[in-house]
Amino acid sequence: MNKSFLFLQGPHGPFFRLLGRRLMDAGHCVHRINFNGGDLFDWNGPETVSFMGKADEWPDFLAKFICENGPTDLVSFGDCRPVLESGIQVARKARMRRHIFEEGYIRPDFITLEKDGVNGKSTLPTAPGWFIEQARWLPEKNSFKPAGNSMQAMMYYVAVYYAAKFAAQPLFANFRSHRPYDEWKETQSWVLKLLRSRRVSLLSRQFQEWFLTGGRRFFMFCLQLGSDSQIHHHSSFGSMKSAIVKVLTSFSENAEEGVELLIKNHPLDPGIGNIKQFTRKIADKLGIAARVYFTEGGDLAAYLRSAEGIIVVNSTVGMLSLYMGRPTIAIGKAIYSIPGIVNSHGLSNFWSNPAPPDRELFDAFRKVLIQKTQINGSFYTKKGIQSALPAVCNRLVNGNSSSGGLELLHR
Repeated sequence: MNKSFLFLQGPHGPFFRLLGRRLMDAGHCVHRINFNGGDLFDWNGPETVSFMGKADEWPDFLAKFICENGPTDLVSFGDCRPVLESGIQVARKARMRRHIFEEGYIRPDFITLEKDGVNGKSTLPTAPGWFIEQARWLPEKNSFKPAGNSMQAMMYYVAVYYAAKFAAQPLFANFRSHRPYDEWKETQSWVLKLLRSRRVSLLSRQFQEWFLTGGRRFFMFCLQLGSDSQIHHHSSFGSMKSAIVKVLTSFSENAEEGVELLIKNHPLDPGIGNIKQFTRKIADKLGIAARVYFTEGGDLAAYLRSAEGIIVVNSTVGMLSLYMGRPTIAIGKAIYSIPGIVNSHGLSNFWSNPAPPDRELFDAFRKVLIQKTQINGSFYTKKGIQSALPAVCNRLVNGNSSSGGLELLHR
């Protein structure tokens, strides 16, 4: 039975356009609504329309569009941006199926696709025993294809998206981004970041070689983007800076003398918020500047292997550190915030008692997570897109909840 898919905003780049084309080639109807010049650059064609109204006009516009065109399924990337959150609510009232994409919970070789919500809105259970039981019915190992290094491609698509968004701003004068910075400033910052990327990478490698010598004892705090919905919707922090203050304060009050703290910036931070300078200012104020270090890059896995414990708000870095068996604490709401997997006795206790995850429980959780929510591939690399598209189409069309062709049993 043919379906009708309505696409809202997607990941930067061609992924949603290629997915829509594949669905159309299979005989399904496809619509896409664009909200700004970046959306239009990523996907334009006869199946697309542009919403140019004000924010308070959007729900009525969408309800009318659904009534006139009869889409059966809504597809979006994320579920927390205002335009997406309200769009999903309208689609729910219209009894449309909702398919929500997100960056992979497990990276770099997976993307996330769930029904109804992702991250803090995921419908996946959180009871440890449920994962143990489900994992018994799944194969011990699955083979997955490498998706390739997506960082450079992602940075390129982001930079182009914001340049197109800025260039077309007069056409979309009513559009208001969920991001805290104006389009021109962010576009400039991304261009500068791309120009500096090789030098920053070199300096980060040199710093890492120096930092990881000499048997240091250190904890690691991995930052997220300040505009990330994970920070605003799935944590008690209004900004990444608030999380930095909390972690530095707790470190100053509870960490042993001689223990250091490494703060690693998010690789896609455009640099507008001056996070490094802010971190240094707070560390100086707390009297711990000599014990706090900041880095823009480096080999993440090497840092994780050496750190005594890893602090995240709810970053997917937590999934990697847990997979490596490293003690991890999430100070926000994360998909992996399950007792026995992450430390659950509070940040003040973590500095002196960083316990590793329960291996059996984490392995069961990861196995079920892959089967239920992950698809092998990438939004950004050619190899990863080619790998993901067939499985994504199968999931959207047939409602198959597993990425490897196996259904979960005993729900």
